[in-house]
Amino acid sequence: MKKNILFFILILLYTFSVAQDYPDFGMPGKEEIEMKECMFEKEAGAVVLIHEAFSYPEDNFQLITTHHIRIKILKQSGTKAANISIPYFRKNDFERISQLEAITINIADDGTLTKQKVGKKSIYTTKVNERFGEINFAFPSVKAGSILEYQFKSTMKNYYGLRDWHFQQDIPVMISRYHLKMIPNKSFTYRINKRPDLEATVLPEQGKIFFEMRNIPAIASEPFMDAKEDNIQGVNLQINGYNSRWGSNIAIVFQPSWVWINTGLLIRENFGPQILADISGTNDFIREVKLLKSSEEKIIKIYNYVKSKMIWNNFYSIGSIDGVNNAWKKGTGTTGDINLILINLLNNADLNVFPLLVSERENGKVDPTYPYIDQFNKMIACVILEKKKYFLDATDKYTPANLIPGNLLNTTGFLIDRIIGELIFISSDSIQHKEDIGLKMQVTDDGFLKTKVEIKSTDYARVEKERKYNTDKEKFKEKYFKAENYTFTVDSFVIENASYDSLPLIQKFDFNIPVSTTADYKFIPLNFFSGFDKNPFLGDNRFSSINFGYKQSVNVNAVISVPENYQVDGLPKTVRLNLPNDDIIFDRQTVFNKENNTIYYNLKIQFNKSLFGVDQYSLIKDIYKKIFNLLDEKVVLKMKDKN
Repeated sequence: MKKNILFFILILLYTFSVAQDYPDFGMPGKEEIEMKECMFEKEAGAVVLIHEAFSYPEDNFQLITTHHIRIKILKQSGTKAANISIPYFRKNDFERISQLEAITINIADDGTLTKQKVGKKSIYTTKVNERFGEINFAFPSVKAGSILEYQFKSTMKNYYGLRDWHFQQDIPVMISRYHLKMIPNKSFTYRINKRPDLEATVLPEQGKIFFEMRNIPAIASEPFMDAKEDNIQGVNLQINGYNSRWGSNIAIVFQPSWVWINTGLLIRENFGPQILADISGTNDFIREVKLLKSSEEKIIKIYNYVKSKMIWNNFYSIGSIDGVNNAWKKGTGTTGDINLILINLLNNADLNVFPLLVSERENGKVDPTYPYIDQFNKMIACVILEKKKYFLDATDKYTPANLIPGNLLNTTGFLIDRIIGELIFISSDSIQHKEDIGLKMQVTDDGFLKTKVEIKSTDYARVEKERKYNTDKEKFKEKYFKAENYTFTVDSFVIENASYDSLPLIQKFDFNIPVSTTADYKFIPLNFFSGFDKNPFLGDNRFSSINFGYKQSVNVNAVISVPENYQVDGLPKTVRLNLPNDDIIFDRQTVFNKENNTIYYNLKIQFNKSLFGVDQYSLIKDIYKKIFNLLDEKVVLKMKDKN
């Protein structure tokens, strides 16, 4: 009883404090009006002054959430914060957004406030996909000094729509707070995701809880980060139990589980039965496949067959929207349609195939403790042989059967089988992103570096380049074969093995660039096509882990012919750098052969680990700085004394 009274007093004190700091909607305080910069992020163009929300039950135990957001535009660069998108669950009318009100408040030189409402005609709804929609609008008359304020109400059919609370946003946030009240027959758990140096207030009581954080820096898109959602400072909320009473003494407790998801999908009409459905016109093909000698040949044959026959309509789904037979006849479908067709045919060929629920890297990490199907955005096929698993997504036109799709590496999937299902970690220890680069370089008498190039791109490097090449050939050449700091024209560009995904993709071309010259000296760059053209790790702080996706190997071999009237005055030294356990290795060797006046250069950069924790950022930042300093070193040639 004393604990409840104490909690009630704390909430009253907190509510009184909030009321004093933040007056009613459309009534900013003096400090907000006079604010010129964000004290904890001084370069920010805009700042969220407050985002506060209340979630509580209403009639029929609907989940009601009211939001109140106030933003201050500090600089002209921050006016993009005036474009607002409110996501909502559109499928089956699960969520409604109502009571939306928004105003722009501008302050005149004499201190008077002018308020301009966002008109109803300026608010529009867009369909994102089958599950989600967005309410969009832009505040009018926005400039540096404007205060933007909006509020709205979300009504969900039940508490299973409960969202995580994000303290952090794309711009800094001064105050973020969330009040949650549960209905009596549901229980929930929460987990706070925050950096150790940021404080969070949590006031729990039976059936309700209050969260708050203050002075939260903006979250930026960091190089090689997983989904932004995984790194936002916030609270992960989940329903973990449902209690129902029959009569006076009987209590039934329902708790979602992976077994429940597995069983539910197998009996769902648009999922399990589709694996056994008869797909018209495929019987002769399956008979032909069964004559092949090895399981690997059968997998490749069926995988390539489905990829050639089906076109993805750019919609995601776990199950089949139209049924696999209808999708097959139309030749187009969702991810669920196409991959269920693939599973169906693999199963008919007597291969050990399973549906695998996956969350692509940009969709966010899967929480293994949270049995919730909406964590996944796609379903693919997984064929299990004695010594290998094949992860097959027939909507991916460029990834061959022997490679795991790159956006699934280092993620968790849920394997659907006939009994209980299984969570599996998707990774590859052997296959990598591999580039072998050969350069034949000659310094000409007229001051040019004449170069012949041959690049062999293998495995993930091949997939990446083939995708880019087929999307836009001219942009491909510009992006991959134009040095970052040099202007040159690519001549005689040739691609080999484009039709054979089991072979390296070979790119051959010639180019000339002018050599930097000062008096009697010429400076020859060596960093061409290594992929290390700009250091991505310059920031002092980092919120997210570093996920390179795959292991990487870059091998550069260059032969540089030096003119007879020049001598080598400076040569980058042979050097080796490495992280502990050789997670990253940089190995450079340079040799000058005086007899034939030729420089031999070999560079190897090896990533033997693809995933690094945020606690290893200082190590990554340090070795990258050293690598880029070394790559910037040049061969120095000096004209020989004419005497």
